Amino acid sequence: MKFLAKISCCAGAIGIALLLPMHAAAQLIEVRTVPIATAGQFVIFPSQNFGLANVSIALNDPLLDPFINPAKGARVRGFGLCVSPGFTNATENSGLSRSLPMSMLFRAGRTFAGASLTLQQVGAPERPWGWQPLNDDTENMYAFGMFGRQFGKSGISIAASMQWASLQGINGVDMLYASSDRVEQNGHIVDMRLGFLQEGATDGAASLEAMLLYNRVSMLQKVYYSWEDSEAGPVRNEDKTHTWGLHLAAMQPVPDIDGNVGLSFTMNYKTHPKIPNYELMNLPRDPGYTWAFNLGAGIASHHDGTTLAVDFIFEPIWSYTWAEAATPQHSWSGKLIPAGGKTVENTFVFTNWAIRLGLSEQGKVAGFQLGVQVRRMVYDFTQRNNIAEIQRLQRESWFEWYPSFSIFMNVSRMQIRYAVRLTTGTGRPGLARSRWGVTAENAFSKDFLVAPAGALALQEAFITTHQITVSVALGE
Repeated sequence: MKFLAKISCCAGAIGIALLLPMHAAAQLIEVRTVPIATAGQFVIFPSQNFGLANVSIALNDPLLDPFINPAKGARVRGFGLCVSPGFTNATENSGLSRSLPMSMLFRAGRTFAGASLTLQQVGAPERPWGWQPLNDDTENMYAFGMFGRQFGKSGISIAASMQWASLQGINGVDMLYASSDRVEQNGHIVDMRLGFLQEGATDGAASLEAMLLYNRVSMLQKVYYSWEDSEAGPVRNEDKTHTWGLHLAAMQPVPDIDGNVGLSFTMNYKTHPKIPNYELMNLPRDPGYTWAFNLGAGIASHHDGTTLAVDFIFEPIWSYTWAEAATPQHSWSGKLIPAGGKTVENTFVFTNWAIRLGLSEQGKVAGFQLGVQVRRMVYDFTQRNNIAEIQRLQRESWFEWYPSFSIFMNVSRMQIRYAVRLTTGTGRPGLARSRWGVTAENAFSKDFLVAPAGALALQEAFITTHQITVSVALGE
């Protein structure tokens, strides 16, 4: 009862957090207009809170934090190694991935550094009518490097990191070309971050973090159709996005709840030089841009080995894309649209929100975690066709649920952890009454900014993500 009474104080503790600088949630905000089952291929870094639905605003994650904000590598003591193989699979043959990440973190004096290498195999989803692409499996590789330094006794740490991915396959892309024979992908993702962390010298002091990031996605999609002229070759679609981001966060210990409260703020500005002409929409779009924000508050409480943590997140997003005329054209009323003029304009206004809830019980040797994340995706879509001189309004929304569980065991300096997460609410999106039934995390992510040609329908698929983590601390 004493523990429950302390939990009841959490609501009042949020008021304290509002007076503080801001501690972190997602630094790359995904923009998705369709609920694509992506099979969790970007879960490539070890995480202590994976079974807790990745609660993060008021609860540290010693394994994952240095890979998200490199300045948090200052919390590393000595030298540590980690291997965290993962496997994801989706029902309805919507795709799978197998990953083998290997990472290391170390600190010597005031200097700290880290590195990670991940090899990955991605399986293509089965077509709705049972055909399989010729390039069934593809191979991806991810690399990460981080270096930083802590300055004196001030508790200030500054670090930089760079992540690079060579990609031959992204889950979910094949499903956006459902009537094709196969889709070949090739490209890369580059992610660069500069992180700042200040932690007080006393146990009750607040911690403050800030981070700047730049992320670039550059992919080429070659789409093969059986009815296409063989001499013309495949349809070539480029997919390019540049993201600039700012992240601020703070965490404040609160003795009354034996835990912490925290706030986080993230801003992303994205430019979209090229957006693919997916089958799910009927008009090409060329450039565009997005403003995305993530506002979060969190509470975590600890008592006798039991931890309860909650994150509340609101995510407003505004996107604007358009198509440009290759040659001069006239609208329905005779108005001239010059070359380079806008023939179609798409506006998306999102009001997404999420709740993460995690419960952990830890004994001297072993323990377990339970968690669930609920995401509500809502957007209003306005499309203006400047050639036909008509406007179309559409509203789409859906829920995504992520229950998770993990068990772990401590053996001397080694910890062994198994975690599993189930994803529901995603799958093969298509258009209602469509002839073809068109179908469609961490430091890396992929936006799917699709302007649907009609009301969305969903053939739901369940995604299961498994992660086994073996971490070893070799020295202090």
